[in-house]
Amino acid sequence: MNGKLYQKNILSLSLTKNQSLILDILLLLLAGVIISTLRAHLRIPLNIPGRQGIIVMAILISARMLSEQRFASTLAMIGASAMMVFPFMGFKDPTLPAIYIAIGLSLDFLWKRLNLNLKSIFIAALFGGLVYMLIPIFRLGLHYFSIYIVTSFIKHGIVIPIIFHFLFGAIGTLGALGVIKAIKSKKHSAG
Repeated sequence: MNGKLYQKNILSLSLTKNQSLILDILLLLLAGVIISTLRAHLRIPLNIPGRQGIIVMAILISARMLSEQRFASTLAMIGASAMMVFPFMGFKDPTLPAIYIAIGLSLDFLWKRLNLNLKSIFIAALFGGLVYMLIPIFRLGLHYFSIYIVTSFIKHGIVIPIIFHFLFGAIGTLGALGVIKAIKSKKHSAG
């Protein structure tokens, strides 16, 4: 020991701004992959239209709230749409990837315009249900103005798929908002 202090080498655990941005985008895309994978593999034959809205909107709203990106929902839905293109996923609706991207764009637009964070949970749930209701609205247009036949409208009529998509989308949004609010309040009380 010669009396000199040795310099410690500390591994920096902080990310640079670019690394943080890339990680955030990759996590949003991963959330989308999880959405489409769960939707593809949890096909329980309940014969209820829109029942996947609980899972889809819960993951989508969670990703939207936890990310700082302006287009977080759109990025997540791009990830979901990219997975839907693969034949092994089993999606038969060729328009669903475009509809999912429209859902992401609509949610990002409403989120920014109406500032739908944790301030008004029921208003956010209302808009979450309306956004998920875009699926039967787009399919209704395809059903009447093209040769594409939507079997959900044949089985259940026009009103039932629209109402159920709204309800399940709103329930999924409420679930995500409740979980995120509980996590954030627990963080504030602990810290």
